[in-house]
Amino acid sequence: MNIINNLYGKTVHIAIWGCGYIGLTTAISYAFKGIKCYAYDIDESKIIDLQNGKNPIPNLDYWCGRNLKKVFQSNRIYFTSNLVDLKNCTIHFIAVPTENDMEPCFEPIIQVLSNIVDICKQNKTKNYIIIESTLTPGTLEKTIVPFLHNQNIDIGLDIILAIAPRRDWFISQDKNLKNLPRVLATYDDQEIDNVKTILSIICDNIVLSHDYKAAEMVKSVENTFRYVEISLANQLLLAYPHTDIDEVLRLCSTKWNMGTYFCSFGIGGYCIPLAAKYLIQGSEYKNALSIVEQAEKFNDDYPHFIFSYFNLEKYSSIGILGLSYKENIKVSKGSPTIDLCQLLQKYGKDVKVNDPYYSPEEITSLTGCDSLKLISDFSGLDCLILMVAHEEYKLMDIGKIISNQTLQIIIDQPGIWNKYEWRDTSIKYLQVGKKVLSEDYDEQ
Repeated sequence: MNIINNLYGKTVHIAIWGCGYIGLTTAISYAFKGIKCYAYDIDESKIIDLQNGKNPIPNLDYWCGRNLKKVFQSNRIYFTSNLVDLKNCTIHFIAVPTENDMEPCFEPIIQVLSNIVDICKQNKTKNYIIIESTLTPGTLEKTIVPFLHNQNIDIGLDIILAIAPRRDWFISQDKNLKNLPRVLATYDDQEIDNVKTILSIICDNIVLSHDYKAAEMVKSVENTFRYVEISLANQLLLAYPHTDIDEVLRLCSTKWNMGTYFCSFGIGGYCIPLAAKYLIQGSEYKNALSIVEQAEKFNDDYPHFIFSYFNLEKYSSIGILGLSYKENIKVSKGSPTIDLCQLLQKYGKDVKVNDPYYSPEEITSLTGCDSLKLISDFSGLDCLILMVAHEEYKLMDIGKIISNQTLQIIIDQPGIWNKYEWRDTSIKYLQVGKKVLSEDYDEQ
């Protein structure tokens, strides 16, 4: 089968299961290449928005480098929540969440596989399944393969099963689906060249593995390394409060085999916090991962350390800028802001939150706090915490902030306001990772 010709000739069809960041960008990437995809999601309101050309993911145009409204309104992506529309698809990308409430959960992927099995039995031809979702090590062998066998599916004859975890950084144009190295393996090494051909249409750098178990572990392992290393950076912040730890880490990063790390209020997002959980869950010898378990415990307790480190007990009315875990995107999963808000409210603080990507209703639902309008609602605050470097915050009028008569302290996690001469004002300015004065620090 000449897969390339059949894809461009529209005799072979691609289904994308899940229209979040991963699935939607897979569909967009094939559409850019002139290949039609059927993009499915159970969220009917999201599908309606996409059908109307509305992009549900802020700033995705920037990451893709294209005007996505035209792509959505073209006939190259057919958005649907109707399974019948996928009946002729034989190439399937699975990009559904594998977590629920920040814990590993594989029910959605099994449901998708069940739907694909039905399609496979109806179209009576070989189907290719490419799993983009992150998996716990051992999921293929212990869960997915037995499920398919129980459905009387012959892997290799009825279905080719592939693992191709995604690596993306949705705030950087040069770290995308096309450019970044992408690991690929197939179950029992079946038809790996055909799957590589499918992926090579949108990925320039395919890294083949002939061990599907190894490929399955890659995403969890690489992100757990990040998890442990970031945890150490934050522990250094607590252990050496009178030292500029960000400067220490910057200097350390000049060593050829060390990455660059920064102190923060915690680790957020889908990937890194969950990676440790996936890795531990998949191991038969969990006690051997004691470093990972200790890092998990530290991060569970970290908001309490931050509360003490910055002496937040002193302040009664606190404003927080940023709900997303990272700048210029709308992702609140694992956001340190949520944990911090819960802790501050537990201590009786009046907390308000701003994020330009979230409505007031969304902010209240996620944090339990009222929303905060920029500048106008700063009156009455005695503490302002800047969590993420959204462009809107970089462009704020610092002069208007300084004129606030009640504001005593600004804590700047990303350091985007560190160029201002705060010493000439009545507001104390602290940047996370920089040394704090002795009177600002409570011993842990």
